[in-house]
Formats: sequence, C-alpha cells, structure tokens
Amino acid sequence: MAEALAAGVSPKQLRHPALEKPFRGIRSFGHDLTRIEVLCSAYAAHMLPTHVFSHVTAARLMGLPLPWKLERDLDLHVSAAKPGRAPQMQGVVGHRHSGGDVITHRGLRITGPEATWASLALLLSLDDLVAVGDALVAGDYPWTTIENLRAAIVPGIRGAVKLRLASDVIRIGVRSRPETHMRLALVRAGLPEPTVAHPVWVPALNRHLHPDLSWPEWKVGLEYEGDGHRTDRWQFRHDIGRVEAMADIGWSLSRFTADDVYSTPPSAVTRARLRLKAHGWPG
Repeated sequence: MAEALAAGVSPKQLRHPALEKPFRGIRSFGHDLTRIEVLCSAYAAHMLPTHVFSHVTAARLMGLPLPWKLERDLDLHVSAAKPGRAPQMQGVVGHRHSGGDVITHRGLRITGPEATWASLALLLSLDDLVAVGDALVAGDYPWTTIENLRAAIVPGIRGAVKLRLASDVIRIGVRSRPETHMRLALVRAGLPEPTVAHPVWVPALNRHLHPDLSWPEWKVGLEYEGDGHRTDRWQFRHDIGRVEAMADIGWSLSRFTADDVYSTPPSAVTRARLRLKAHGWPG
C-alpha cells in the first residue's frame, strides 16, 4: 500500500470495494487470483529476500501433478531460510528451510525440484509422491534425475521412509499421474512390473510406437486416455489406428481411463491380467 500511496493513489481509492485484498497490505484489481501464478506474483510484491515459495505452491508453479484438492488450494506455502521465522499471514502456510536448493522460475523464487519433492512427503500419499517424482524426471528436459532425488533424502529429513520407498519405484518416461497410479496398482496386484514407453516398431505406420505401459515379452500394452482422447476428433481416429496397427503385429493394446484406474478394485488390473494370460504369461 505504501508504494501505491507514493505513486499518487489516494487512501479513498485504496478503500474502493472493487479492489481485492489477497494479503495484508496488498491490493489487486482486474487479476484472476484463482490462478496460482497470479496469486504468487501478488504476494511476491512484498516477499522478503529470504523467503521462497515451497511445498504445494512450488509444485503447482512447476506444473507437477497433485491431487484435486491441493490443485485448488489457494493458501500459499512460503518458507523462510533458517534461522528466520516462518512467515505468518492469513492465506499463507509458513515453513522454514535450509536455505539451499532455491531456483527462480517464471520470475518467482521457489524451492528447487529435489527440495520440493522431499517437502511433499508428509502431504502426499506414497503413490502421489511417486507421481510427482515421475513427473520431475520425465521429458526431454527433466527437472532432475532419480539419483538427485535420492540424494535429497538426507539424515533427519521428515518422511524419510516414504521418500525412500517412493524413490525406489520412480520411473523415467511416465506421462501422467493416472499412469503412475496404474503402474503401482499392477505391481501390487502381483503382475510383473510393466515397462514404461517401450519402443515397438510398427511396419504399418513405418515408425515406433511407445505404449504407456507394456510387457514386451508377452506383447501386451496399456494406453491411458484422458478426456482429450475422447473429445479430439483427430486424436480419437489416431488412437483407433494405433490399436489396429499393433494388433497387426500380434500386440494387444488395451486402452484405459481414469475410471479404470480409480475403481475398486481397478478394472484395468483385471483386464491386464486376462490379456497377459491370453498371451502366455504363466502367472
């Protein structure tokens, strides 16, 4: 507010009902404060140099997959470098951090990928912690490596047991949170661990296809389909072509949705077991 007054904005104007008050001493007009990056930018205007966005907020700013409830949480997680005190303000969840592993992302100071992942151990289930780890090591330009995530599990860190369990099952190449959950559910059900994005040469298409999850030994694959696969006309036709082209070379490519993953028990697990047995799996 002091900056606004210095710029010539009158006290009366600062009390205008159209101005939103996301945080103490901060006024906003015409901004969508339901967007995490906008809300963080508003808070960052008066953020101390020793403070960084962390935990869920850092994960959201990085575009990492989180449960629905956390994706819509408008409380900001902010950490102060030790020995400083955790910030205390309405709309802010205060923490303290070691002061290392800080990066600037889209103009905002956040905890680095390893520290962000480790900080989520007490906030996420094991499967969701794995999903965040999968996302951090995915893509052509990953945020980090599995080795670096393991190195972040230092003595005395909170949630160390869960972090170690998660680090053992993080895999490169996973493209979505449901894929992670599906992979973990398959293994828990006693099926062999599927390979992630295994390359399969398909002559009809003259290129490799990479099923999301597969068992190359038995030529069985699983493909996750989000809503885009249903609503996009081109994608819908493309998906059918993939299934048919894989069938031509003896592969069974089963498509699954979120309903197949989050049903009890997951119906995709039952289907995968049947396909594997039909293709010679002795289990």
